[in-house]
Amino acid sequence: GDWDSVIELEPERRALLEQAFATHVPADELVAERVRAILDLDRRLVAQSIQARDRIAEELGQVGKGRKATSAYQSARG
Repeated sequence: GDWDSVIELEPERRALLEQAFATHVPADELVAERVRAILDLDRRLVAQSIQARDRIAEELGQVGKGRKATSAYQSARG
């Protein structure tokens, strides 16, 4: 799905970001520090997004199991 594509493309995206910032020498240390902070925030955002995706997938799996159990119960009751 889309999440698999996001995960698959992440290393390429990160490399391109780092390359873009590496080829333009920052005007001063403040700019370089802010670029590093942006890259760090980006890394954390991706990690949190992956965790959220995994939690949602697990919750959806539990909902699916509950629906199957309910359906089985209703079928057994006739």
